[in-house]
Amino acid sequence: MAIRKNRLAHQQILESEAFCINVLPKESVDLIRQFKIADWKTKFDSLNYKLSSNGLPVLDDCVGYLDFSLESTIDTGDHTLFIGRIKAGSIIKAAETITLSTTDHGGIYRGSQ
Repeated sequence: MAIRKNRLAHQQILESEAFCINVLPKESVDLIRQFKIADWKTKFDSLNYKLSSNGLPVLDDCVGYLDFSLESTIDTGDHTLFIGRIKAGSIIKAAETITLSTTDHGGIYRGSQ
């Protein structure tokens, strides 16, 4: 996973040596806006989630998730590529759910700032 170096999550991953990827359903495209707010430290405040076995947020509305331990990093300029080893994961909604992709929100993964 690649994260811009000036994002809060970048430092959190380096410090915790872990990260979690939540797979979202297509109908939750509006949820992406919650992660584009100016105060990144409050991005989970209005969301329902539980903690994974590794203590990372898993959104109640996700299709599934994967928990990773950080194995290594690669500097790619303004981003860091985080390489992880899967430690846990689960399918939350075991139905024929179409997952959200970058084309569903215009291919823009970050806010205006």
